[in-house]
Amino acid sequence: MLIIEDGSIVANADSYVTTAEITAYANKRGFAVPTLEADLEQLAILAIDYMQSKNYIGDLVEDTQPLKWPRKNIDGVEKDEIPSDIKNAQIELAIAAYTNDLLTAETTASVTSESTGTTSTQYAGNGFSAVFTSARVSRYLGKWLLAMSVVRI
Repeated sequence: MLIIEDGSIVANADSYVTTAEITAYANKRGFAVPTLEADLEQLAILAIDYMQSKNYIGDLVEDTQPLKWPRKNIDGVEKDEIPSDIKNAQIELAIAAYTNDLLTAETTASVTSESTGTTSTQYAGNGFSAVFTSARVSRYLGKWLLAMSVVRI
């Protein structure tokens, strides 16, 4: 059973949303999700794993809280609030996790060049990496993530 973070720093919290919320959201939009509770819980956890890998604006309310939300020092957000965008992002990620590996970062090409007939392809370096991306998730998470900056040395 999922332990839902409601903004009060729930001990051992592992989700911002319930399986019922995932199902209702998916059904309204015509997305397929499992019907078994255990399968939905697993997708919710995979979504949280992805969300926990991100860096968010603001600060943790408590250093020992299990999840990265709630947060403080964010204009317009109370320190005991989980924004609906964060909840919707978890749901979108849970739906995506049904058919995608969200934390894939493995090299998927191991050749530096290949030719088939008149077509030739060359890969840079060690190939390319497959990384999960979603415009729907980015729409919800984008404003809550720290801006990444490139540092060249």
